[in-house]
Amino acid sequence: MLAYVDALKEKMAQPDLTSVMDLHIAPPTVTPRTSVRDAARLMKERRTTAVCVMETNTTSSQISGSAGAGNGIPRIAGIFTSKDVVLRVIAAGLDAQRCSVVRVMTPHPDTAAPTTTVQDALKKMHSESSVT
Repeated sequence: MLAYVDALKEKMAQPDLTSVMDLHIAPPTVTPRTSVRDAARLMKERRTTAVCVMETNTTSSQISGSAGAGNGIPRIAGIFTSKDVVLRVIAAGLDAQRCSVVRVMTPHPDTAAPTTTVQDALKKMHSESSVT
């Protein structure tokens, strides 16, 4: 019983991701068809370096091509960052007004639940970055 209580105390002492998130402001999001230019404008307006690319599961996924349940619940399809603007758009000579973010985003990014401890999230980020 003491081991259980000690484990519970340790778990309670570790902050989760909600402690570092601003829950009053939704993260900036775009659709896969948003132009790179519009996504970059949104990043400038929101003073951020990334936007979440959200896809609604209606009939089939634009990203994976898999059939959806038709529930209309948005899910993260990718992330589009300022680094993508530089390396995948400007350096490649693409037209930011005509290019959609789906073409140059990072698909299927790793995510973590808000209840994940900060320590576990940092471990996951470190282990993922050492793989690539």
